[in-house]
This record gives sequence, C-alpha cells and structure tokens, in this order.
Amino acid sequence: MKSLHKTLIYIVLILVVMTLAGSFYILRADEQVVVIRLGKVVASNTEPGLYFKVPFMDRTVKYTKKLIEYDADPVAVVTSDKKNLVFDTIALFRISDPETLYRRVRTIASVQQRLDDSIYSAVRIVAGRLSFDDLVKHSRDKAIDQSNAIAREQSREYGVEILSVAFKRVFLPQDNEQAVYRSMQAERNRIAAQL
Repeated sequence: MKSLHKTLIYIVLILVVMTLAGSFYILRADEQVVVIRLGKVVASNTEPGLYFKVPFMDRTVKYTKKLIEYDADPVAVVTSDKKNLVFDTIALFRISDPETLYRRVRTIASVQQRLDDSIYSAVRIVAGRLSFDDLVKHSRDKAIDQSNAIAREQSREYGVEILSVAFKRVFLPQDNEQAVYRSMQAERNRIAAQL
C-alpha cells in the first residue's frame, strides 16, 4: 500500500513539474515572440525576460531581432530610353511587428518571397523613370534612395522594415554584352584599316 502511495506521489510530482515547466518561456535580448492560443494570437513580446503562458494551450513562435540579409535574384529592367539592364540587388531588413508578420506571412522564408516582389517592383519603377546613363553614372544614388522608399512602403504590411536596398551590380544582359563587344571590335577593326 505504501509503495502505491509513493508511486502516486511521484506521478503527481512529475505532472506538476511538467505543467510548471510548460508554463514559462524565456525570451533572449535578440528574440521576439508571438504567443498563440488555440490558433489565435493572444500576445507578442519584444522585451527580454521570463514570461508566463498557459500550459498545453499556448505555443510560442520566436523571431529574431537581428538584421536579416536578403539577396534578390538578378532582374532585367527596361530603362526610360528603352535599354535593357540587369540589376542584382541586396536588402537588409528586420522584423518590426512580429504579430503582423505571423498573421500575414508566418515565416522568414515567406517574407523573403514577398520582398522579392517588392524589391523587383521598386527597381522596375525607378529604372523605368531614369535613362541608362542616369542609372549607371549620374543618378545612381538617387535611384537607390527611390528604390528604398518604394520597397519600405510595400514591406510595412508584412511586419518588416527594410533598412536598405542596394545594387550589388548593374550590368547588361548577355545578348547586349555580346553586341557591345562586337561593336567595339568593329570600331577597332575600322580604325586599324584606316591606319
């Protein structure tokens, strides 16, 4: 009889410890969290510390507070003077509203897919307004600033803040590059023939 009581006491102690362990979560300084109860967001916390949650009902989804780098695929764009350019862009962003992020897109990977559309449309809009020479030489900084502004505006609805969009490379499409080389060779051959 005593062993049955001891066994029951141990089982109750184990259940109490498991319940207490599932009742708290720790949030580090570089994390933010969304608390979900039965599929609905009930809280979001961004400050570090020890927090309570309802055991077996609440679950937490943690997101980073660190800057996240997004390297977009190169995109071909037509300038205002009808020339093709390929932009290889990179963006830095951070999660500004974890609750909105969870409600709209849920994961960082999904955010990056949405940012791909935002960054592409920003680059396309800016490149469509400027000429080839402006984009390559004269107004490159202005183009980057305008791309930043457009991308920031579009990304707010996902709960993220784009800190910067930059052009890693701006180059001609492969077909145009070959045509430029052929044109340069023809010019050199013409000068050589004259000499």
